[in-house]
Amino acid sequence: MIDLVQPVHLPVPQDVLVGMTTRSGGVSEGAFESLNMGLDVGDNPDHVRTNRSRVWKSFQLSEDVLAKPEQVHSARFNLVQSPGVFPATDGLITHESNIFLTIQTADCLPILIWTHDGEWLAAIHSGWRGTEQRIPAEVIAFLLSGSGYSPHEFFVWIGSGLGVCHFEVGPEFASKFDTQFLNNRNESLYFDNVAAVYDQILRQGIPADNFEVVDECTYCESGKYFSHRRDKGVTGRMLAVIGRQN
Repeated sequence: MIDLVQPVHLPVPQDVLVGMTTRSGGVSEGAFESLNMGLDVGDNPDHVRTNRSRVWKSFQLSEDVLAKPEQVHSARFNLVQSPGVFPATDGLITHESNIFLTIQTADCLPILIWTHDGEWLAAIHSGWRGTEQRIPAEVIAFLLSGSGYSPHEFFVWIGSGLGVCHFEVGPEFASKFDTQFLNNRNESLYFDNVAAVYDQILRQGIPADNFEVVDECTYCESGKYFSHRRDKGVTGRMLAVIGRQN
């Protein structure tokens, strides 16, 4: 069975799919057990194709309606008018139906955004580098300037990622982020990526009531999620998706 982590409290239009996969329900083995969605992480490609086929079938999608970014931890994003692969980008935006925006993660945050009527949709990949470069704020600013919608008409869902409990960083982070996003614990420094992303988007005017954050750490939940840090780089990928079916 394919599990999809989805919004619980936010209103989602009936024809809009929003959520992210877990590591359950696939055929991959070993470090990639079992629903690895990443083709470029060292897993058996046939297993990944089977995993993907299961997900598409479960949610009545097909590969040819997907928009897939080649993620590079940047602040670059694309306005998408057709499915396909988008090189060197970490954010996708569309106001078209039958285009499903995807993001792959294994500790970085998947951020999915939609308007109250589902006319505008966005997907963002934001690890600490993307957050430092302010990709969440940049995407929201673009949406607000180009869509004609007001901040209160947007909803933001932040999926599972590496929690502050395990996001240990070096002293250089003190010059990258405000102290409110850094936690000193046992002579080590920890970064709160969720709080930093939340703050960026909130400062763009999105109401706090229009947010939902999945309060699960990918590192802690080893039976549910892949984690690049926990698994020392040898691990699978979850897939976050948002799209409107016509």
